[in-house]
Amino acid sequence: MNGTVAWAPWGLVVDAVVLLILWTSVTSGWRRGFIGSLFGAAGFAAGGILGVAVLPGALANKLPAQWAASEAAILVMLILVLAAITQGILERIAMPLISCIRASWARYTDAFGGAAVQFTVAAVALWVATGLLALSPIPALKDGISASRSLHVVDNVMPATRDAVLEQALVALDAYQFPRVFTDQEPPDVRSVQPPDKAIASNEALRAASESIYRIDALALRCNRSQEGTGWALTSDTIVTNAHVVAGADRISVRVKNERHSAHLVTFDPARDLALLKVEDLQAQPLPRAERVSRKEALFMAGYPLGGPYSTQPGRIATRMNARGADIYGQGQAIRQIYVVRGDVRPGNSGGPALTVDGRVAGVVFARSTTENETAYVLTLKELDEFLTERPAPPAQTLCAA
Repeated sequence: MNGTVAWAPWGLVVDAVVLLILWTSVTSGWRRGFIGSLFGAAGFAAGGILGVAVLPGALANKLPAQWAASEAAILVMLILVLAAITQGILERIAMPLISCIRASWARYTDAFGGAAVQFTVAAVALWVATGLLALSPIPALKDGISASRSLHVVDNVMPATRDAVLEQALVALDAYQFPRVFTDQEPPDVRSVQPPDKAIASNEALRAASESIYRIDALALRCNRSQEGTGWALTSDTIVTNAHVVAGADRISVRVKNERHSAHLVTFDPARDLALLKVEDLQAQPLPRAERVSRKEALFMAGYPLGGPYSTQPGRIATRMNARGADIYGQGQAIRQIYVVRGDVRPGNSGGPALTVDGRVAGVVFARSTTENETAYVLTLKELDEFLTERPAPPAQTLCAA
């Protein structure tokens, strides 16, 4: 969670739960003492590490279809149960030593140490658990975690952000896959251009454009996954996004100012990785198009990385090229005209617009490099125009993306 955190009602609920858990942990640590808490922390960490290493692979694609959207929450519960079991085992082993310390003059020092250890363990556990729970399709839970000020404080003192934990969870759960951009080509090196100017993350034009950029939620029960991405207004009731965001979806919804609107698929191209969604009564302001962009020009990848909140990530065009890759199913070849951009995108950015500094659409974000940092791939407007001209009708049922 970066930047200012809005204190929303669900954020208050999450804050109350977080503070209750932390207080309970402190009082528990006081009773157990430093040695007992230290052994317990070691057991909790061992169980948590074991759970993170083993359970995602064991759980992936094995849940009943009706539970697919709750996969992240189930994973969190199983990891915490395993961690609690190993914590209890090591605390039991430490009991003789704890009894000796409690009978000595060092018991108060031991109690203070125990409270500190348990507080730290609880904070770390909350940090990891909420990162995973942010994968949940439940809007109130996602919004509460995003708006929680207490979690924001915890996030700031951790060695990595909670977003990084969430991103790794998405990869571990195989919940999000970018399409293969290159199959028999060498990806270009983006270091041929200067890094983007991160001081320019927003201006009046970019803020105005955000009103026409939406979060896309797609529930794909038969694929055992819940998918998220970004879309933007092409017309007042039509939204552009990536095909891999909505592939295999049984239900698609668009979030407009915290309200969910049902959307249906009207055009779908698995080779170009583009899709059009129709949203009744959307009344959106269509985004204007950029006339021309050139190498080294700044672009801003707008969207909802990791499910939100909304952000714009600066980038710089390294080159334009025709990329030979695979379609979203990993079955057929796809040749796409793309911009290779020096900049960062994350799961959830897919389908969002790449904007010029004056808020005009220059392309559609669809992938990032699997080997290099700060390398994003953007479909050009030429690809979008050909897609809109051809308007391929979607099949009766789209397949699950590879």
